[in-house]
Amino acid sequence: MSTVLDNRRYRYGLRIFTDVARSSRYWILGALFLCTAATAVTAQIWPGADFSIWGVAVSILQWFPAALGGVYLFTMLPIMISLGLTRREFTVAFAVFGILAALASALIAIAGALAEHAVLELVAEPLNTWGGDFAAGARYLMIAPIYTLGGMAVSALTIRIGNGSALLAAPLVLAALIYAGTLMIEFFEVTVNAHDWTFAAWIGSGLVALAALAAVYTLSLRSVPIRPKRA
Repeated sequence: MSTVLDNRRYRYGLRIFTDVARSSRYWILGALFLCTAATAVTAQIWPGADFSIWGVAVSILQWFPAALGGVYLFTMLPIMISLGLTRREFTVAFAVFGILAALASALIAIAGALAEHAVLELVAEPLNTWGGDFAAGARYLMIAPIYTLGGMAVSALTIRIGNGSALLAAPLVLAALIYAGTLMIEFFEVTVNAHDWTFAAWIGSGLVALAALAAVYTLSLRSVPIRPKRA
């Protein structure tokens, strides 16, 4: 019984993720199909276009897990607590959801980059090598967690502060900082070279951002008050 109770936080986190994945899978597949189709059409009517349609779409797509993380946390916290989960268990359960959502988002980014490359191989000239396009998608292994954890951290801080507080502007400031910082990390020109500092700087800034967001998320939920909903 103790093992079952100890592991329920992980089961709840996995359940939240599978429910979200099941309800959104067709939207994701549809976006991937539309972007690859748009790439094929654009390559025909605009030869020599030097931008990636998927590169634009995947950047916008990162707001999806970020928004879901924030909304689900806000709505599910009182429900989970009423079911008997402690705040610590909920913090772990939702972290499991966030990790899985970020990983799924990064894998979608990689799949889309490779699918776009394959389409361009058939109808035009690819913008990059296979390795280059894989790297363009793989960088979201760092970026996607920042977006996802950012949405969760903003939501957790909002709940912690509560409505009517003079500090309610703090989550808005945090959201603005996350947006600006993540864009800088996302579009930072990285060179993987032993004699170049850019890759180390990119990794370092990403890890610092993740550590800061994890601290905000965890500390906000540690003693968060559960307020009754107003009628």
